[in-house]
Amino acid sequence: MFNKVKMRGQLLGWILVGSLFLAIGFIFGEQQNGWAEESGLTFVKEESLDAADAAIFGEYALIPNNTKDQSDNLIKCLEQATAMNRWLYIPEGEYIVNQTIPLYTNVKISGAPDGTTILKNETGTEVGFECPKNQYPDRKNIAITNLFLDDIFIYTQLVDHLRIENNIFYHPTSKFVVNVNKTNDAKINNNIFLRDQAHVGAARDWGRTIYIGGYATPSRYQWTENIEINNNLFGVKLAELDAIKEFSPATTNHTIQRLQNAVSEAKVSLANEQYFIVTGINSYNNLKQARIEHNLFYSCHDDYGLDVIAQDHAIYLRGSQDIYFANNHLRGWHNGPAGGIKFKSGRNITIVNNYLRNTGMIFYATAEYGLGTTLADGKISELSHLFVANNIFDWKKWDGYYSYGVEYHSENVENPLMHDLVFIDNAYINFENIPANRRIGFTKVMGDGFPAESTYIRNTRDDTADKFLGVQYWTAEDYGKMPSDWLTMTHTDAYHYYQEKITEPMPIKDVLSVNN
Repeated sequence: MFNKVKMRGQLLGWILVGSLFLAIGFIFGEQQNGWAEESGLTFVKEESLDAADAAIFGEYALIPNNTKDQSDNLIKCLEQATAMNRWLYIPEGEYIVNQTIPLYTNVKISGAPDGTTILKNETGTEVGFECPKNQYPDRKNIAITNLFLDDIFIYTQLVDHLRIENNIFYHPTSKFVVNVNKTNDAKINNNIFLRDQAHVGAARDWGRTIYIGGYATPSRYQWTENIEINNNLFGVKLAELDAIKEFSPATTNHTIQRLQNAVSEAKVSLANEQYFIVTGINSYNNLKQARIEHNLFYSCHDDYGLDVIAQDHAIYLRGSQDIYFANNHLRGWHNGPAGGIKFKSGRNITIVNNYLRNTGMIFYATAEYGLGTTLADGKISELSHLFVANNIFDWKKWDGYYSYGVEYHSENVENPLMHDLVFIDNAYINFENIPANRRIGFTKVMGDGFPAESTYIRNTRDDTADKFLGVQYWTAEDYGKMPSDWLTMTHTDAYHYYQEKITEPMPIKDVLSVNN
């Protein structure tokens, strides 16, 4: 009897131990699957399916440089590759795509990483890769990489783990070239966004580039979060690409070289001026945890004869939080009300180590969605924990506007929440190029301006003996109210980010052919 009880006890113990190992294995397997999903978004040609291989896709195999519309075949190839959880590889060549291609979980498509794979829309109307609108399943693991997209847009919604990388977009007819809604973990990196004068659009404010944001509706209050938008070119002149390479990361330069090769080999035909950009990045609400780094934002304002668009801003974010903007190069944007960087209400905004040529920053206290926890919190008027440091404002020429540099605009908001505003080690250089009565520096447009008791400034200008860059309308009493220690006002994450970024080279390059 004792032996039976003992055996039962041992058996129960083995079962418990086995169950424990199974549970651990299941948890570890789930983690491995999660990591596999991440690594599965990196293209490996040897593990992909070749869309032009008739042995795999039969009658649906794509045919390079065929003059017929291959949209239906591309859809069939993607369906088969996705069912096998494999990347679809499209080899070099041109492919006509005159119908929108649906996006769903595990769609992963790549062109030739070192070559020229062109998808071309010939309809003159909007065609692209699109998560079907008015359908709201959760999706994950979508990647579109290494393509030349001739009038092809990308629209996504409710996607976790999104990659849009190493692409060249040109001849767009859509308002936004890339439109991303409610996403967790997106990387939009190493792309080149081109728009020539012929594709400005019927409306002068049509030529926008990336939209990225969440939802603030009665049925959905959700964020887009954990975002990278790095190493991209928003507008260029083709003749200046070699100069741009000198301050761009290696991954950007690889995409630039692919573009230069395609042009020199007459695989694509492009005008030199490809910088008719109304905005680089827009967000209307509910964006958080975004890094925007090492990009070129280049619009056409410096060339007055080509200033044919209703220019908005290089970036324009509303109701955003935890935004990190560093090591970017801005040129060709207005100064003043249509400046390069604009925030309408924001929390934990860090802007460091950027080069701004003839343009500035604008901070509005307008109430916006995205800072509250739920929709019931409503729109919130807030500018808090701004950390703006070590940026260069280079005043190369006067464009007829007031040269604000940094501007605050209350938009008649009563008692906006404003605190912990730090502006240090920013330098205004070549300021003498602006008429003396137009050199404004830090200013307000409406309301009380930057609150002295919660704003810290320590910035320089090169047109005065004392080099001190102050705040317009501040009195001696206001300066006396200023906190004594900016570190106590600075979020720890912002400080560490700043320390990391100031070790990287400033993206200055003053040999481009546009007026130096």
